[in-house]
Amino acid sequence: MFSDTVNNYWRDTFRGEGVVFEDKHFSIATTPALEIEADGAILEMADKTLVVLREALARQLLSDTPSSAPEFHRRLDRAGIKCHGADHLFYFPEAELKNIAEM
Repeated sequence: MFSDTVNNYWRDTFRGEGVVFEDKHFSIATTPALEIEADGAILEMADKTLVVLREALARQLLSDTPSSAPEFHRRLDRAGIKCHGADHLFYFPEAELKNIAEM
């Protein structure tokens, strides 16, 4: 649906080094390093929430594995970890970009 560049970037970012939990609506992966200067990142899409965490934060939050995005957010709240929600990204499907370009 989106360009390969967009899909590959987000797939690679949220794949991490190891998947801790994954089902059709929620996944958590860990990584020793992120390209961004943060301890983790959350990508909330219409049908799935993806989480990637640096290993140290994963150890702090994941004594047992949360099985849903709301449960994960509750753990962040209990740990006093605030997420910065200023980065809202919107991508248009390739077909829509063609329509927009023709306007």
